[in-house]
Amino acid sequence: SCSGPASGPGPGPLSEGCPGEADLTLSLSPADAELVRQARLSPSVAFMQGRLKTSGDNALLLRVLAWSATDAFAPALAAWSAQAEAAAAR
Repeated sequence: SCSGPASGPGPGPLSEGCPGEADLTLSLSPADAELVRQARLSPSVAFMQGRLKTSGDNALLLRVLAWSATDAFAPALAAWSAQAEAAAAR
């Protein structure tokens, strides 16, 4: 939703995006994205190795990377994956 930041930990639910420019953009190869989804590659390690490319707000990047190291990341990632798979099946 474009109404403002989500409440609770993490960046919020998967959405189509909001009009305008993103505050932060993260890019991974499909293979590395799958490794992150499988918890075999952490986003922080991918970033330090140059495998996670970013543009935008570096302060937000640090918050996202810190959040990705918490216990809340795995369930949120699983929920996003399920949403993306359901959307792709439509």
